Amino acid sequence: MKRYSFILMMFAAVACQHKDLCYDHPHQSGLEVNIDWTKSPDADVETMELFLFPTEGGPAIHHTFQDRKGGRLTIPRGTYRAICTNSGKGANRFSGLDTPFEEFEVTTRTVKESESSTIEPDMLYSSNQESGIEVRDRQTGSVTFYPEQRTPLYTIIVKNVSNLKYTTDCVASISALAHGFYLGVNRPERGRTSQNFPMFRSDDTTLRGYMTMFGHCGDEATTHIISLCFTLSDGTKTYYNYDITDKMNDPAIEGKLSATIVLDLELELPKPITNGSGFQPTLDGWQDETIDVNS
Repeated sequence: MKRYSFILMMFAAVACQHKDLCYDHPHQSGLEVNIDWTKSPDADVETMELFLFPTEGGPAIHHTFQDRKGGRLTIPRGTYRAICTNSGKGANRFSGLDTPFEEFEVTTRTVKESESSTIEPDMLYSSNQESGIEVRDRQTGSVTFYPEQRTPLYTIIVKNVSNLKYTTDCVASISALAHGFYLGVNRPERGRTSQNFPMFRSDDTTLRGYMTMFGHCGDEATTHIISLCFTLSDGTKTYYNYDITDKMNDPAIEGKLSATIVLDLELELPKPITNGSGFQPTLDGWQDETIDVNS
């Protein structure tokens, strides 16, 4: 009888011990994420990224929604600050999961490391929750995000460029733009970059291009230079620089998510020499001076 009592006591001890260990593991709870596109009804978005930052510290939790309207996920109980943003189409890159909420940013790929030149970002839509989302034990919580457009879209029109018919390509670059965007605090990064984008011929003397950006770098003393690189029919390249600071800082477009900048350059590009044997020599390289077109 004593032997059986001892065995029962052993089972009871093991059962109690197992119960105690269960509470050493974080419990999982459900979170229903709703993404409301009321503020950006025309957004061309397919997938969304959710980043949850525990208020007690530690790396963020990352989840991708294949549905732009959100979905349900299971996470450890706790309180989180959150960032919800679109995935983009391949250009945008996000910070590592160990990055603090306030410093979490999106950037793009660098083209020339020494010159801090980057490709233009994909259109960015985001929303965040700074106050904290409480996820309770064995309960399904819910949160709603309202993404807004964060990347301004500029149309750049270059007029009065003669001899465009002798070119095959034009790439533009604008300097002193923000290197990235802080998604937790909704503001551009102060780091500078030059951003490249293509220009297309809309008629015999006019070029038109479209550029998305994270915004200005935030330094009021910064000069914005647009550089135009033309590829000629024989493969050589010629470059021109123009100061467009006043146009970029025009109060009429400040803070707008869509703007148009028109440049009337009266630029004459090289053309074939008179005997038809080829193009004028010494075309490869940058023009020596920057022309002010702000007036």
